[in-house]
Amino acid sequence: MKVLVTGGSGFLGCYVCDALLARGHGVIGTSTDGQSLPDGVTRAALRLDDGGREAAKLVGSLSPDAVLHLAAFSDADRCAQDPAAAQRVNAQATGRIAHAAHARGAHLIYASTDLVFDGRESPYADDAPLSPLGVYPLSKALGEAAVRAVNPAFLVARLALMYGLKRGRHGSFTDHFVERLRAGEPVKLFVDQWRTPVEVGDAAQLLVELLEQRTPGVLNVAGPERVDRHELGLALAEALDLDTSLCHPGRVADAGLAPRPADVALDVRRLTALLGRSPLGVAEGCARVAARHTAG
Repeated sequence: MKVLVTGGSGFLGCYVCDALLARGHGVIGTSTDGQSLPDGVTRAALRLDDGGREAAKLVGSLSPDAVLHLAAFSDADRCAQDPAAAQRVNAQATGRIAHAAHARGAHLIYASTDLVFDGRESPYADDAPLSPLGVYPLSKALGEAAVRAVNPAFLVARLALMYGLKRGRHGSFTDHFVERLRAGEPVKLFVDQWRTPVEVGDAAQLLVELLEQRTPGVLNVAGPERVDRHELGLALAEALDLDTSLCHPGRVADAGLAPRPADVALDVRRLTALLGRSPLGVAEGCARVAARHTAG
């Protein structure tokens, strides 16, 4: 297939591009400047702050077989400061991309987030009603609704917290965490926020398999284990042979951040049944992160 990956230079995007290329697909990846994309990817510059008008034109001109829409305004605290931008990028642009893909007969996967839930009734099934807290989750929930309204055969992939080391320009909390521990600096990790984290390379592989199956509807894409951020940090530190005593427990309420739900663990039984395998658990995922780190 010819696959357009928005946000191809992002943390997840780089891994997705690599996974697509490894399975023989042609890949066009976008970034804000058309740079920092993996080797073998056709590059395209794209910004979404116009509400997706430019993105819709790009989809129309390229006529891809599929679109993996990963690009987003994903900083929850910055979204809270600029709700209009969050709406343009995460909701309006998503709707326009979905319309453009539908018009060209392309399959679409939209990357949403576990944060569309308020954290009061976990674990959340694929069809659980949404209850977003704050600007960022609301904008992603509106993006989900836009995709579903255009074509129910498109896939909304609701991604959990991803961990792993960066491949391109953009990293994750894992990179910052490793840098701090290597410098001998303590790190506070939340003990009052639970997720079902998924290793980023495994998340990318799962998305590519779902794309090849043209899976429709809404699907949780997460790891199989519910852990808090402190437990995940300890597992990463141990796998990377870093000092676990520098991992200090902290609380969301003391961090001065935009509201976060306490427990957004996702139920992945349907994902496991569809693909015939379970996503990697925390121990396996952290071991994979360590192996990549050792390989350089």
